This record gives sequence, C-alpha cells and structure tokens, in this order.
Amino acid sequence: MYPVTSQTHLFKPGSSFDTVIALYNFDRELRLLMFDVIERIEIGLRTRLILELSYETDAWWFTDPRLFTDSQEWVKTVAGISNELSRSKDAFITEHYKRYGPDKRFPPAWKTLETVSFGNLSKLYGNLKPTVKAKDRIAAELMTVNHTYLPSWLQAITQIRNVCAHHGRLWNKNLPGRPKLLPRPPAP
Repeated sequence: MYPVTSQTHLFKPGSSFDTVIALYNFDRELRLLMFDVIERIEIGLRTRLILELSYETDAWWFTDPRLFTDSQEWVKTVAGISNELSRSKDAFITEHYKRYGPDKRFPPAWKTLETVSFGNLSKLYGNLKPTVKAKDRIAAELMTVNHTYLPSWLQAITQIRNVCAHHGRLWNKNLPGRPKLLPRPPAP
C-alpha cells in the first residue's frame, strides 16, 4: 500500500499515467466542442440584442437606465462595457471616435456591443425589465419558453465559456450556477 501525499507524488492504486493523459485529452476535446457551440450562442445573442432592442428603442438603448430592473447592476455593466470599449483596438471603433469625436455618447449598439464580452451581454439581457418586448422575442428566437428562463442559461454558459477560454478543467467540474430547467422544452 502506498501513501498518497503531496510529498510522495504517487498515484492512487489502480490509476495510471495513461488514464491521466486520456482524461486530459477528453477534457481538451470537450472544451473545444463546447467553445464551438458557445460561439454560436454568443453571436446569436449579440445579434438579437442589437437588432431587437435598437428597433424597439434606439441605437443607445444599453445606456438607458429606464430599461433595466436593477440600476446598480446596470451601472456596473455599463462601466464594464466602457472599460472593454476603451481597450478595443478595432478599426471601426477608432474610426468612430475620429469621425464623431465631439459626440460624447458611446458608439451605437451595433458598434459598441461587438466589443463586449459574453458575460456583459448576458448581464444586459438578464437585467432588462420584463416589460421590454424584445426580451421575450430574443428568448423565443434562442428557443427558450420565455425571458424568465434564459438569464440562468446565459449565466451558466458564461461560466462554461470562461473555463474553456482559460483552458481550465471542464470535465467533472462543479459550476456554481444552475440553469432553470424547462418543464416542456419547445425544441429537441
């Protein structure tokens, strides 16, 4: 029997280095598959947020506190967006500031939200008031029943995305958030 301590660095009985390598490779493949799916969800959410809310309100909807439930959360999210925008090296953002420098507003949603993280996009969506009509349309387009389910899914996806992006272990990971489950999913 061998003692398993951090000093001896011995494998537990019945385990092998080959098993460790196989689990590592499995986890790597799982992260790649998840990242591919999450990329599609992120693009879908970004596109729908920009389109639906810009049509319903205006091009600067994300800066209007009247559309959001929690004003403190909205202030934090907008600060995060401002930070991400200031770090952007995208040509369309630098060109916007050259062209519209005197206009102190953010660039319109279709420019600003292209630079924003999935986490901030999901926070924007989750904090929208239930009376915002686009909220249910976006949820329906992403195949959830309504807007009450989607924020918990976006939070969970954000956590998984961050694990994948930072090459963390995904297999057998206990994530803090759990998505609300649909009693009767509208799609397979």
